[in-house]
Amino acid sequence: FLLWRSRGSGHSSPGAHASAWDWYHGNQGSGLCPKAVIYVRHQLSKAVICAVACAVVLVGCCWLLLLLVFLLLVVFLLLLLLLLLFLLLLRPRIPPVPISGPGTF
Repeated sequence: FLLWRSRGSGHSSPGAHASAWDWYHGNQGSGLCPKAVIYVRHQLSKAVICAVACAVVLVGCCWLLLLLVFLLLVVFLLLLLLLLLFLLLLRPRIPPVPISGPGTF
């Protein structure tokens, strides 16, 4: 940024080519039409707004994707827990073997 600014002094001589900085800020050292300056500035502003909007959408989509993966993981773990509980309830019951009682030595 500093190098770009140092190239365009802001006071270009009439015969010199204007830098991008001069174009953006409307310094017409090269005889650039004010309408062209306004157009270029408008296009740059639109490009910056579009880039920011795309970044926001991408970040939002990433958060939504992470949330979706997290929810799917939670649902999978809950289903696994229910399956284990179901299998524990369905296992065959083994009657307890008496340690002492009538008929035992």
